[in-house]
Amino acid sequence: MDYRQEIGMKKENSLEKILTNLVAFIGVFLVSYQFIFNRSLWRDEAKLALNILHKSPIELFSPLENLQVAPVLFLQIEKLFSTLLPNSELGLRLFPLMCYFLALFLFIKLSRLLFAHSYATVLSISLFVFNATLIYYSSELKQYMTDVLVLIAIYYFLLKAYKNEKTKYYVLAAMGALSIFLSNITPIVLLTAGLYLVYDHFKGKKKWISSLVPLFLVWGTTFTVYFFAFVHNHPLRSRMMNFWSHGGFMPKHLFSAEFKQFFLEKLAMVIKMNGSTAMLPVFHRALNEIIVLDVILCILLVFGFVYLIKKRRFDVLLLTAVPFIVHLLLSALKAYPFETRLVLYTIPLVIVVASFGFRFLVETAFSFFKIERSSFLLFVTPVVLAFLFVNAQVFPIENMELKKSLKYLEENMFQDDKVFVSAATKPVFEYYLETSFTDLNAENLILERKVIRDSIHFLNVLEPLAGRVWFVFDSDFQYPVSYFESQNKKPLVLFKPHGSVLYLYDIR
Repeated sequence: MDYRQEIGMKKENSLEKILTNLVAFIGVFLVSYQFIFNRSLWRDEAKLALNILHKSPIELFSPLENLQVAPVLFLQIEKLFSTLLPNSELGLRLFPLMCYFLALFLFIKLSRLLFAHSYATVLSISLFVFNATLIYYSSELKQYMTDVLVLIAIYYFLLKAYKNEKTKYYVLAAMGALSIFLSNITPIVLLTAGLYLVYDHFKGKKKWISSLVPLFLVWGTTFTVYFFAFVHNHPLRSRMMNFWSHGGFMPKHLFSAEFKQFFLEKLAMVIKMNGSTAMLPVFHRALNEIIVLDVILCILLVFGFVYLIKKRRFDVLLLTAVPFIVHLLLSALKAYPFETRLVLYTIPLVIVVASFGFRFLVETAFSFFKIERSSFLLFVTPVVLAFLFVNAQVFPIENMELKKSLKYLEENMFQDDKVFVSAATKPVFEYYLETSFTDLNAENLILERKVIRDSIHFLNVLEPLAGRVWFVFDSDFQYPVSYFESQNKKPLVLFKPHGSVLYLYDIR
């Protein structure tokens, strides 16, 4: 390397640090703005929130109500924050936000470990920051951002250099044991980390019994305790199996039409999660809609795998591919579904492979056109991703904005009006009643117990009602509308904030 190349690389590295810090700052701003925006809870969040509010810390070690399951340490931390900031969604969402900040910080350090290449480093951090799915889940009252943090943290402390090799195993043992109580995907990550350590020891011809066996014993013992204390014979298992049976479990027959459909749907799902579309419970776009960033991502992934195989980077292939394989096998065994938010932790893995693909394309292009370095390219990648993010995603991201419906209701309802709340909307409605966001009179409320899906049952509900009735739904459940339309009845009021809908009918 001559002095001009050396100076060029030093400038590039300096510019890389400036750009990554700038992109990280933008990431902090985006998730902070999303957090402060304080969108309404949606039904799954509300169900978990009611458990956290109603149960004591000791009771949270027992199975939850409302078909909810979450790691016990996550629940304890959420209970603590709900006490520090009572009656507030911000308090309940503060821990996922903190997990995002720490995940971003560690992902930057992990990227610098993996890529001795400024272009790949800047791209990987930009893909993380401008990922709408991660931004959304950074303020979601669920454990999924914790899953992302656990994977990134364990990978970083697995790969970083230590002055004393024993320190590495102490750190990994403590982190693994703690993470088992914090995240449901920890066993998948620890299995991958264990395989990596075995591969690394055999490749380097190191002695592994004295170092790896105690580590695996700590992980295995901790998981066994957690499994028999909180997972084995869980009373919600059959109901959860039924809930996730529609698309969550991989068919065992590899050559069946069902397997082909499953594979294509999950591939599209993973691409969308890493592209420009937030994979929300209420989807903004169909899975088959093509977006520019999704196409680019597919190309980068193909070249990423080609590069890793060509360079014999089996260590990176192991770390990025094994979690997918293990998770799919678990889904085939109906042990853990492979579905949307449950695979949020795989986003950093996809980003890593795509970034290696970008590195491969850049190196190939530079070699072909005989270009030494291009600082301009460092600027282009975050700018392009920011542009695609702005054009593809409404921001801040909304979901089921029941708070707007409740405010409208309070401002426009008459004293004798009744309010009918659908079963699907009821958990969210109950949360806002209990936290005093709304003070609607209980005498005016009709809370549906079970979801009604036919007009006969709905007529039975309508029978005792008379006069002006407000119907509160989320966008997924609007079955009475078709009934009123069949009776040529038009709503007196129709109010539709994002993900929520409010109708006023005069029933005579």
